[in-house]
Amino acid sequence: MSAFFIIAAIFIALGVYLFALCRWWYGHLIALADRYDIAERRRRAAQRYLLVLPILVAPTLCAVLGCVRLFPKVGVFTVIAFVCSIAPAMIWFFRGVSRLQDLGYGKQRR
Repeated sequence: MSAFFIIAAIFIALGVYLFALCRWWYGHLIALADRYDIAERRRRAAQRYLLVLPILVAPTLCAVLGCVRLFPKVGVFTVIAFVCSIAPAMIWFFRGVSRLQDLGYGKQRR
């Protein structure tokens, strides 16, 4: 029973971390748009994305693989907790993608 609480605590912390990181990255991209033209902001965003990606992926992999390794009998709960932890950050971020596209990031609408 304590395994469920430990897994829940780990993934709640992961969810808060991912949400904070997505909010920061979104704000950073908006700030780049205020300061630079499209070519320069895309170049800077691409360079910094290579730094943000490991900061995003490493804790996620550590949480998932650590929970699977420590608590192998509750795999389904681990998957459900993982999906629930990343959902708020991903929903919030993808809702803001249209604004980022309007600023020149990502694939451009025609």
